[in-house]
Amino acid sequence: MRHFRKVRVLLAACVIFTTTYIAFLQPGHTKWLVDKSSGTGKIQPVFRTYNFDENDTDSNFERPKFKFLKEPKNLLPIQCDSNLCAEVTNVSWTMVSFIKSKSDHFQHREQMRAMWQKNHLYKKGRFLVVFVVARSNDSKNAALLNEEHERHHDILQMDGPDEYRYVPLKTLAGMQWATEHLPQSYLYSSGDDDFTIYPETLYTAIENALESKLTNKWPSNPIICSYRAVENTSPYRNKTGPYKKWYISADEYKWPFYPKFCLGGFYTTGMDVIAQLNVLSRTQRYLRVDDVWLTGILRQRMGMPNGMVIVLKEPVAVHGQGKTLQQIVEGEKKRKVSKERSKKNIQNSMGAIKIIADGITKWGNPSQ
Repeated sequence: MRHFRKVRVLLAACVIFTTTYIAFLQPGHTKWLVDKSSGTGKIQPVFRTYNFDENDTDSNFERPKFKFLKEPKNLLPIQCDSNLCAEVTNVSWTMVSFIKSKSDHFQHREQMRAMWQKNHLYKKGRFLVVFVVARSNDSKNAALLNEEHERHHDILQMDGPDEYRYVPLKTLAGMQWATEHLPQSYLYSSGDDDFTIYPETLYTAIENALESKLTNKWPSNPIICSYRAVENTSPYRNKTGPYKKWYISADEYKWPFYPKFCLGGFYTTGMDVIAQLNVLSRTQRYLRVDDVWLTGILRQRMGMPNGMVIVLKEPVAVHGQGKTLQQIVEGEKKRKVSKERSKKNIQNSMGAIKIIADGITKWGNPSQ
């Protein structure tokens, strides 16, 4: 009888262990319930599918880790010929760019590869690139993506939907993979596949930022707004307006202003910062404007001050591909002139309104 009881206890333990193991293998299946109705006190796993929209989150929410269908193999040690080996040994830092890309943006990725390969090694910097894509439901695109990855080995494909509203999940997937595989000494960049980046200018910006870290004795790397920084801007509340893809309801974000943040076209920081943001992001429902969420809201939550968000004087990245640095500079000048002109027009309009208002007041009061 004793042996029979031991067998029953052993079998029960095996069932509990197996159930627990299976539950933890499933994304989002980390909640547990106690079945009080039966009086047995058995622990039962809650089996539910991860909702990519995260509409069913609660106070115990923890985002399951992403699963990957493809992983980059291009981050191995550099294989160099005799002419380049001397340069490789002089590299003082490595930056890996995780570029968000739609699965069928083959041409975008080819243009970005050409840009980075041309400046793979620049002075004391080493530039590598990984393209973060999602699952393709088109069999032809999926086959082409397989061929592309076999040629370049630079695709990180998350097992999730490839739609615009899920772009933040690509950012989070890249952060997760980088945290799990890259050394803490590496630099990390996040960007979009429809941007032109100038590694020479970026190199100078990174060198200056690293110098600022040492000079100011900052405890971590700063965040470099390689494209553009934004401050004191309000959430876009017009659900049907021209910029409705950036619409954020008061339920999603209740405050009237966003904290200072880097626009997500391209920004750079260290793996030490990304590791911290990755941990914080796991327990927070994502905001669809992920640049605001990561470089603004979560940055503040981890304690990084605004002064460590670096705004560049010279352009490093611009929206659009194939533009020259001179075109970028001219474009920035035109943008600033246009901004100043709009500001003056508003001031002139306000002045004219005041004159009219004063005239109406005087006309309505003959005694003046």
